[in-house]
Amino acid sequence: MVSKAAVSLQERAQEAITARLAEILSTLPEEPARPGLDARGFLTDAETGEVPFVAAEVRRLARFGTVATISSSELARGLTQVAGGVSSELSASAAKRPKFLSAYSSAGLALNIFAPFLDGRTLVLDGQTLQAPKLGAMLKIGAGCGRPVFNLLSRTDNAVVAVESTCTEQLKAKTRAATTDFATLQQRPDGDPYAPRTRELAAGPGAVELYELLVGDAAAFRYVDATQLLKQYLGLRNTHGTNACTLLYLYWEPDNAADLDVCVAHAEEVERIGAYLTDRSVTFKALTMKALWEAWAEGDNAILARHAAALQRRYIVTV
Repeated sequence: MVSKAAVSLQERAQEAITARLAEILSTLPEEPARPGLDARGFLTDAETGEVPFVAAEVRRLARFGTVATISSSELARGLTQVAGGVSSELSASAAKRPKFLSAYSSAGLALNIFAPFLDGRTLVLDGQTLQAPKLGAMLKIGAGCGRPVFNLLSRTDNAVVAVESTCTEQLKAKTRAATTDFATLQQRPDGDPYAPRTRELAAGPGAVELYELLVGDAAAFRYVDATQLLKQYLGLRNTHGTNACTLLYLYWEPDNAADLDVCVAHAEEVERIGAYLTDRSVTFKALTMKALWEAWAEGDNAILARHAAALQRRYIVTV
């Protein structure tokens, strides 16, 4: 069973973000047709009251979950990049809702943050200048392993910055191994291809130690997705091993995170995992979205400050 306290906190966070979007939508004119939000926080068509699954309608409604500081061309570019990713949150069918249309979509949050910088506008992130960043980028690990996806990836001639961003996923405690976890893969008749590949690609002892820790206990990290971060580390090592790489973990948390045990535990795990994923090739860093937006708001770039204010209005909530 998943921790009831963790699930309730995640649900409260999703409800708070949904309520904030509903508040923003209520300020819009009813015409052209203003969408609604269903009980699960998904945008719905004004006429049918249903969550659409036709691609054109999904893209049309995506505008209403996007902050006003993102232009139509920036939104279109961002949606195209998101749609090109594996298991795109824009994908939908009659039996599958497009995750992107939820008020608390992680892909939607990443697009809201980074869409203004996809066309060449300078983005300085945690002291590093990103050039031509791309949403939903995927890298190969090789040797029969998977292809980890990054919310944002920027490449230069000698440096790579990769971003893993989350919205509310980290508020749900992990209690057992998933099908994609190393502990599960080890049970296959042909073994886990990540075992030898991690040893081949590791640029220091930390990655191998983390792999062995997760094989022994899939829930060694209950809130941080350590398996995903290690796979992303391996993708960077395999594809950009000759470059200086930064793996940035950018995460959302409620305004009252310091008062919430789950958020405190998550922050402690973030601190702990950094030692495993930092070596001579890859540097692991972590940053809260709240801190990022505050830095933008307090800077001397008026355009960036307005964008930060829009993001704060959309996502800074108390649970």
